[in-house]
Amino acid sequence: MVNDDFSCKVSEIVLERLNAGLKGLYFYTRHTDDERDHQIHAIVSHTAADTTFELQDGTRMSVLQYFKEKYGIKLEYPNAPLVKVREGGRFNNYPMELGTLRPMQRVSIAQQTPLQSQKTTKNCAIPPLERQNNIKKGAHALKLFGSDGNQFVANAGLYIYKEPMKITGRRLPPPNIRYYEGTAVVQDGKWRTTQGHFFMPARCEIWAIYAIVMRNERSRFNESLLRDFAKMFEAEASSRGMRMPPPTEIAVTSDDAELKSCLKTAAFHNCKYCLIVSADSITSVHKKLKLWERELEMVTQDLRLSTVEKVVRERRRVTLENIILKANVKLGGLNYMVDLNGVIGSSDAQRWLRPGRLFLGIAVNFSQQLDKSDNPAVVGYASNYKNHSVEFVGDYLFQSSGREETIDTMSVIVSNIMPKFAENHDGKYPRDLIIYRSGVADGSFKSLVSHEIPLLRGTLSTLGVKDINIIFIVVQKRHNVRLMLSHIDKSLRVTEQNIPPGVVVDSNVTRPAFKEFYLNSHTTLQGSASTPRYTVLVDDLNLSMNELEGMTHVLTYAHQIVNLSTSLPTPLYVANTYAERGRNNYGAYMACSNSASSESGGSLDCGRLAQRLSYKNTKLEDFRVNA
Repeated sequence: MVNDDFSCKVSEIVLERLNAGLKGLYFYTRHTDDERDHQIHAIVSHTAADTTFELQDGTRMSVLQYFKEKYGIKLEYPNAPLVKVREGGRFNNYPMELGTLRPMQRVSIAQQTPLQSQKTTKNCAIPPLERQNNIKKGAHALKLFGSDGNQFVANAGLYIYKEPMKITGRRLPPPNIRYYEGTAVVQDGKWRTTQGHFFMPARCEIWAIYAIVMRNERSRFNESLLRDFAKMFEAEASSRGMRMPPPTEIAVTSDDAELKSCLKTAAFHNCKYCLIVSADSITSVHKKLKLWERELEMVTQDLRLSTVEKVVRERRRVTLENIILKANVKLGGLNYMVDLNGVIGSSDAQRWLRPGRLFLGIAVNFSQQLDKSDNPAVVGYASNYKNHSVEFVGDYLFQSSGREETIDTMSVIVSNIMPKFAENHDGKYPRDLIIYRSGVADGSFKSLVSHEIPLLRGTLSTLGVKDINIIFIVVQKRHNVRLMLSHIDKSLRVTEQNIPPGVVVDSNVTRPAFKEFYLNSHTTLQGSASTPRYTVLVDDLNLSMNELEGMTHVLTYAHQIVNLSTSLPTPLYVANTYAERGRNNYGAYMACSNSASSESGGSLDCGRLAQRLSYKNTKLEDFRVNA
């Protein structure tokens, strides 16, 4: 978990890694007459050498001395952090070296290393043919098929087919991808960046590179690596039309306090962008970094040291290109435009991304903790209020943590976006507002129609936005429908076993009460495709299914960061990332001792939280900083 010298006190970074990996796990000790189990409450910075407690006679004794005199144990690592456990209504501290973790314990995703998570995901990914066979075996074992004599199925008046339903789908044509000096052709949902400039290159006059490498790892780190990477970064950015001189400062830090000090100094001197290179062993800084980004109002981008090494030593040009793609968008640039000319057969296609059409994605991130009373829901949103139809920027808000899936912040979202749209479009409001909304179960459709959508219309009226057409589409990935090819060749790669990008289904498995379709817009890299379902609750324009499907499909090509179509339309995809960023920033904010104490002890003020943590009224509000 850590590669640190426990002969002296560990750094704050190591302490955070230990807490992230061990908190909640069980260990046992054997220094007493019997074996005892304990649950880890925390790993604390105190050590056996510097921690004392009061004895019955009023004298004080260190933990180090206690174990030597009481049990005859001379601790080998007296400066290692102590393990804090709760016993009998009070907290006790144990030396780490006396405990042994119980094997085969269940851990959270956060307690796994990135490599472990990657292996877990890969091992759990089931190819489509195997998944289909597993479904059949499970149904046979439970006697679910109508002809198997299951009285519960029969009494319900159901008949379940033994074979999957065969339906017909269509494959929608992709758009072209237009850069400033060339156009890329999409094949199977992917393309290559053309040579030359981005469609709209960003400029940044003052920027810096900071590395964070723990002191005990400095001997394996060569600072010339950063200088070489800076030259390659600058050259690639220049070839893409970005205006970025050499970095003003390149420095190496040892812990998060030193890094934050460097960032504060950089922000004070009008630095606009900081590239942070973190040693792979450091996993706890990223969330803090993004909170500092908001506090200092300065764009940051975090890279792994191993990634930088691959770029410099192995000349990984595509990796460097992906880094530049993110940097350009973070700094306000636009990598490409989605080009519909001559690609889509329908003449209606040119209207899908027309001027005056505002796309808005809204996503909700609920707390995963069992006690949600002090953890608000985070509402992320993103829209194309700026000058270009596929230029999406967003933010996040907070609301009470109840599981009610309608959002009370709809009026705030619309009030934030509409003036910005008018500001960028000659004072005119949009003619069409097309909303993609996630985080909604089927049972909440009625609440959306009776509460959220009327609230939306009322807010628009109050703002003076008249004669605007609304389309409200609910997007769901958690449903029970799986779309698979009717004939699957298991000898092929997983991507070829799954349905290809662009496949749409709008009959047989859709509900007759709504305009509804399934659109598989992405390439499935592992496992079986999970195809989103789109349900249209409001359609003031009365668009045809072809228009709804085609418009949604081309929006999955506007992500800008990777040369792939995404599983969701870009406004919703970006809204999801903003909701996640809001959740992480809230967690990092509450982890600060001053913040936690000031916000605890009562109901959270979501408006005050938004003022402190959202991007509105900051230098970052018009930048897609979470790209």
